[in-house]
Amino acid sequence: MPAAGDVVTGPDHSDPPPLPPWQATRLVTLLDALGGIPVSDAERRTLAWVCGFEAHTVEHLAAVIRRARRAER
Repeated sequence: MPAAGDVVTGPDHSDPPPLPPWQATRLVTLLDALGGIPVSDAERRTLAWVCGFEAHTVEHLAAVIRRARRAER
């Protein structure tokens, strides 16, 4: 398991196709919740995949991320 602050890299993949607007909007929601924490290309692809789930799923994950970031302070 990676240590806190590690950026995990994965296998090299070709560029994924562009996201549909609804999925890109959900990705922005998660990235905003991360508050500028750097993510690798592999992590970004995983986040984009998660954003294919229902909107409320992404909102719940974003809320958990924001609470965890507040608890770190």
